[in-house]
Amino acid sequence: MKTAMIVLASEQLWPNLSGLVHWHENEGGVDALFIYHTGDERRSEAPAGRLKRLCRAVYPEIEVILPEKPCGIVPSAVRAQIGSWRTGRGDEWRWVINATGGVKLMFEGAMAFCSEERCQVIYRELSGQWFELTRTTELGHVEAVEIEIDPGVTDDVEVDRLIEMQSDAPAGMRWNTARPRRLPVDRITETGISNDWNWEKAFRSAGIDPRGRQGGLLFEEYVAAALRLLDVTNCKINAELQGAVGQGAQAVSETDIVANAGGRLLMIDCKLREADQAGDTPLTDQISRAANLQRRMGGLSAACALVRPNREFSDLHRRYAESARLTVIDRGQAPSFFSALAKFVGRRNPDDLPPELADAQARLNRAHREGKLIFGRMSAAAQLDPKQAKQLEEDGFLNLMRAADATMAELEQDWFCHSWRGRWHLYWQPSAAVDSSDPPRAVLENMLRKELGRAWEIGAEPSKKGASCYASIMPRPGCKEPAAGIRRFLESRRGKTLLP
Repeated sequence: MKTAMIVLASEQLWPNLSGLVHWHENEGGVDALFIYHTGDERRSEAPAGRLKRLCRAVYPEIEVILPEKPCGIVPSAVRAQIGSWRTGRGDEWRWVINATGGVKLMFEGAMAFCSEERCQVIYRELSGQWFELTRTTELGHVEAVEIEIDPGVTDDVEVDRLIEMQSDAPAGMRWNTARPRRLPVDRITETGISNDWNWEKAFRSAGIDPRGRQGGLLFEEYVAAALRLLDVTNCKINAELQGAVGQGAQAVSETDIVANAGGRLLMIDCKLREADQAGDTPLTDQISRAANLQRRMGGLSAACALVRPNREFSDLHRRYAESARLTVIDRGQAPSFFSALAKFVGRRNPDDLPPELADAQARLNRAHREGKLIFGRMSAAAQLDPKQAKQLEEDGFLNLMRAADATMAELEQDWFCHSWRGRWHLYWQPSAAVDSSDPPRAVLENMLRKELGRAWEIGAEPSKKGASCYASIMPRPGCKEPAAGIRRFLESRRGKTLLP
């Protein structure tokens, strides 16, 4: 006996795909797929066409049938079309009707067949559980019996095909992706720490050609390589929706990393910048765009992570992201980055990492204990702008105060610190009136003594700017890990006012 499957096309096509793959791979195969759709172009008709193309690409042996014309949403229309399909095929067919898609009225129409011979009606709940629905003959009540369908049954479907199925890209546009390289994550982590997270130097020191790419793109490759070590191998990077050659190749939508794992389309958006810069999309808009992309590319079957290791989300921004079901990996999670990544991809025990990632995670933990930044640098002034670089080249000196002002403005903080041969120099320009009768110099000195303890010699003095002041900080002889102590304190105040 041959098997036919009927699905109700909607924007959320993943349950239709999961049911099809499961039955074809594990239940004796599917000989024909019937896709019911309405005349709603965006919500039903276009998704039906995308599902048809995917099925023909993945399973060319399956016959795919659509209605001769769009159908209605009312139960009688659904009953009539399914009845017509069944009659046309005869008694040698058995039918699996996936009632998950469509609207509630269409579901009601599909339910008419749950007590018919050679018919099996199935349904997937929002929780991911699958049920077979039957109707008792005595009272006509509907019974639901849970059935087992592995969420990862679709993991072998190429991620590019999933993107095309889920995306409502306009005609004439297509998605382009790149395959990530296999990279030695632990080695790059080691060289990244030793090179102050200069990604080009880190790659070269690890024996990897950076291929002329900037830090952000190299970081994306690094994250994708970590995913492979977490057994997420169906993965692509630099996914871009572009026009045809004649229309120009400018990308109108892009996603840094896309993967198919655990029955979900995983998307990762990476940014290394510490704060929004001129021309950048504000963080609130970044969250909104990610939430919209997640909805369009799979809804409840998609998950998106915003990876911002050099930026700390405010409570408001974090709550906004979480309300949209987005995962945030910011500066607070950066020291445990690989465990956070493992949790995002659905690893049962995120702290039980494969050996290479466990070693890389241990390096990050050790660097954090030593007061070093993770995936970032202590000061944005370390990156000289063209004017500063020219000044240093021509005059042999650098206007440090100008660099300090630029750094404080960029990081939205009221302090700047640099080190020179074991001594730390802290400049503080309070952004608001100090709530103390003591002068700012005394406030600064007392705060530093409280935070750093007796292991440090601290001397503060006022600057020529009135309320501003300087502090010179030097470890006393015998102070253990002096750099770690001051770095930990400064990192806790990064992007904030110096006074808690």
